[in-house]
Amino acid sequence: MFNPKRILIVRFGAIGDLVLTSHFVRVLRKRFPEAQIDFLVKSRFKTLVLYNPNLNQIFSLSETPKWQDFLCMVKTLNAQQYDLVIDLQKNLKSYLISFFLRNANVRRYLKQAIPRFFLVNFKKNFYPQPVQPVPLRYLQAVADLGVKDDGGSVELYIPPISFEKVDRLLATESCSLLIGVAPGGGRWTKCWPAEKFAQLCALLHQRYSARILLFGSSKDKEAVQKIEYQLSSAALNLCGKFSLLETAAAISRCDLIVTNDSGLMHIAAALKRKIVAIFGPTVKELGFFPFRAQAIVVENNTLNCRPCSFHGTNKCPRGHFKCMEEISVDEVLTACQKLL
Repeated sequence: MFNPKRILIVRFGAIGDLVLTSHFVRVLRKRFPEAQIDFLVKSRFKTLVLYNPNLNQIFSLSETPKWQDFLCMVKTLNAQQYDLVIDLQKNLKSYLISFFLRNANVRRYLKQAIPRFFLVNFKKNFYPQPVQPVPLRYLQAVADLGVKDDGGSVELYIPPISFEKVDRLLATESCSLLIGVAPGGGRWTKCWPAEKFAQLCALLHQRYSARILLFGSSKDKEAVQKIEYQLSSAALNLCGKFSLLETAAAISRCDLIVTNDSGLMHIAAALKRKIVAIFGPTVKELGFFPFRAQAIVVENNTLNCRPCSFHGTNKCPRGHFKCMEEISVDEVLTACQKLL
């Protein structure tokens, strides 16, 4: 059996996808404990893999690298003399990287693009059953090398320094229950309406005296501000105020996370938080439900138009947005109560 000594994993982003690779990295390390295992990622997501003890070196590319930078990276990678490259990205850039790496055995995972195409476009479900989540699909790329699922979940390694700012801030909070809320989702259709999040948070504060921590990136500010305005002093707006790992550190301090289908949802799963996840245009077959987490997924299963896309879109293709609008505050509140 092929026994690689120098391995490169290629996955450029994004947040959730990189968190989902942590399961793969761990079981790969268990199978090849003495191998050099390196990772190539986009620079802005580098911290998500930087502290993983199962990795040796992290290489990073900018969002849109110039050809000179790209060729320089190829030269750097070739110097490592990899005998195995595992492409978990499968786009033009990752194909080019693997093409230029001399003498490397290249493996790629099966994206199940054909079943996805028929499900999204014709609502015909040809996915193999039972549905495999993405972390287990990654393993198919190296199944013949004896790499096996260990039954564990995903993980995220956070350095102690990332907790310092978070814990100083939370030390001033006197409540016994912290509930994190992440109303963003990458695409508009993946976001439950901010007004409903605000109503939910008000009820959680009223019934449990919970302090609400609002998470998101700078592009989620409008939604977060709407929620904050309705809650007044009951909410702590952390949107855009922390680095990615500091945000993860704050999530780790929460008793419950209420979130859309987003990268922060996967971070919460990696940190073993209780999760209520609200899914709109995306479905379980696509592989991105919280992986082996204590989670409840709330979705509208009465519609024949789901899924309408793979990653969500910036407007509802049918103009009604029922996948999110018809999910009531009471439904999500009930899910929260089951986990609290």
